[in-house]
Amino acid sequence: ELYPRLTLQDHLYLAGEYGIGGVHLNARNPEIPAGFGGLVSRSCHSFEELASHPTEDYLFLSPIYDSISKTGYRAGYAPDELREAFVQGIINPRIAALGGIRPEHLPALQEYGFGGAALLGYIWQSATPGELVRRMLEIRKFNR
Repeated sequence: ELYPRLTLQDHLYLAGEYGIGGVHLNARNPEIPAGFGGLVSRSCHSFEELASHPTEDYLFLSPIYDSISKTGYRAGYAPDELREAFVQGIINPRIAALGGIRPEHLPALQEYGFGGAALLGYIWQSATPGELVRRMLEIRKFNR
């Protein structure tokens, strides 16, 4: 019953076979599986790449901040560049910010026009289940 709510990043051909709701495209898996009709997302690493994918349901732009989980993976954009991309319509509600995102970044990301944010390293670098719950509650207070 949860399959329609899942998104696959690999073995995308299984989406049709199992009724998975979404597929995520990237350099390893750049093509939508034949006959797939669900949600499609894609990883992008430049404003040009965002602009070249107008049909995906949503896109991730990274790295916005220095990565939490990937050593040496540095922010790719200055705040002024993000603001200008928003003014030009490049960043819009179908673009989600990715890379080094922490709860305290969420207000700025809204200002830059992102429709959402992915807090991967921040969440999964938790040492304990209790810390994970604390972090989830911290995120929630910014989502009001």
